[in-house]
Amino acid sequence: MGRKLQPANSPEAFATLRKWLDACKTNHPQCATKGPLPTRVINVGKAVQDFVRLEVVQPGQAAHYMALSHCWGRIQLIRTLKANYVEHQKGIPLAKLTRTFRDAVEITPEMGIHYLWIGSLCIVQDSPDDWEKEAAKMGNVYRFSYLTIAAAYSEDSNGGILRAKYNESKSVMKCTVGNAVGSVYVTFRHSDFASLHKQPLHTRAWVLQERILSPRTIHYTEGQMLWECRRARRCETGVPENALTLPGVRIWDGRLQFDAGALHKFWWNWYDMLHDFTARSITYGDDRLPALSGIAHVMEGVTKGGYIGGI
Repeated sequence: MGRKLQPANSPEAFATLRKWLDACKTNHPQCATKGPLPTRVINVGKAVQDFVRLEVVQPGQAAHYMALSHCWGRIQLIRTLKANYVEHQKGIPLAKLTRTFRDAVEITPEMGIHYLWIGSLCIVQDSPDDWEKEAAKMGNVYRFSYLTIAAAYSEDSNGGILRAKYNESKSVMKCTVGNAVGSVYVTFRHSDFASLHKQPLHTRAWVLQERILSPRTIHYTEGQMLWECRRARRCETGVPENALTLPGVRIWDGRLQFDAGALHKFWWNWYDMLHDFTARSITYGDDRLPALSGIAHVMEGVTKGGYIGGI
């Protein structure tokens, strides 16, 4: 049995997301985030306005923030550069943001959060020194995020997050159970966790550690919203995550066991993760190890072992 899907930008969809978030906060202490704000964040305010602002964080300043995981694509997206660094601190008109960025700005205050991290805006893109310094921290950006927004179905930054058109076409069939006669509705199978790897976002190498390290993620797929945290997964349709999985078929489910008491599971998950990672595309070959460094750092802490360039 499933539920009727609502548009992702509807009050009903935001209410569902807040319900999932509240349940996680109440029941999953493992998903609670502790850590300072990243070096820079986007201040979106308490409600959607005509502009947002790049804010340079004071040392030790702590607050909840959201993080965006998305495909950059080949379009010319807005970036923070040396030339506009001061200007972006004064304000960035919402109209200058790509559709994906605008949608992320809309989602953030709906969750009661004022800060949002977007890589192209929070890292000075034409400063090699700033890129090197901030890339080394990227794992922790997602690891300590309050909630990561994953624009799963968008191939670039203009694809958006809240504009997916769900296919709700359905047929009616008569159903008999004993002496009772009724009807059931047959609809298309909506994308779920088993098919998440087929979404454009999850073919990218950088995104793997963003997903694994984030304590909570909301995946906006072409079929529905998917909730993922360290202790639960939920589909907007209400269909259990493993309901459509073939019995006896072992498929890595995209999670690492960050538990010192289950190291044997961790190692096998690590090998599965590497197999997934090396099959993903990446724009710059030199980014292969940096795109894995956040997970490697956590691995060192769990296993007490040393990490040597991919091994």
